[in-house]
Amino acid sequence: MLKSNPDDPELRLRAWGLDRALSGDIITEQEIHTLDVANWIMREPPLWAVGTGGLKARPKIGTCWDHFVVYYQYPNDVAVEFSGRQFKGHGTAEGIKNRMFGSKGILETEYGGPVVIRGENFFNGGRTTEIYESGAVSNIAAFHKSIMDGDFANPTVAPSVQSNLITILGRKAALEKRRVTWEELLRDEERLKPNLAGLKD
Repeated sequence: MLKSNPDDPELRLRAWGLDRALSGDIITEQEIHTLDVANWIMREPPLWAVGTGGLKARPKIGTCWDHFVVYYQYPNDVAVEFSGRQFKGHGTAEGIKNRMFGSKGILETEYGGPVVIRGENFFNGGRTTEIYESGAVSNIAAFHKSIMDGDFANPTVAPSVQSNLITILGRKAALEKRRVTWEELLRDEERLKPNLAGLKD
């Protein structure tokens, strides 16, 4: 329906995941989970990013891309290469996965799968098979308890904001086809404003 009438605000709102101003594009709306794990591991923001992407395989509906590839440069000559897609992999590995290489081993994580360190000190961190259901239940219970206890401290806010900004840095670098620094991003006043004029009450 959105393809036949892309300017209809009702349809755009219902298909919010295909609208960059409503979802932040796939790198922010969905692929943030991979970059959030990388942020948890790195603990500090990247210095800069370069990237690319586009809309090649999915039908040209909405304003979001169907793939991103971003190189993030961190201090001390450490880099993170990220890629994400929203189209068929034709038998290739699916899922939200991270692989971080160190001098003594490799950390592999999979959202809803195994977490393992391979190398000099092997560590089988177990599986996260119930993360979608049990994670949501746990998060809602913790949120409810915080409200009931009047506890408004939330240690996840700062790293969550940083993870969101990392996705925006990658998106901006890819969309503008240039290197974008962290400092530049923090000074940037660009806002994605959806035009939903005409919504029904």
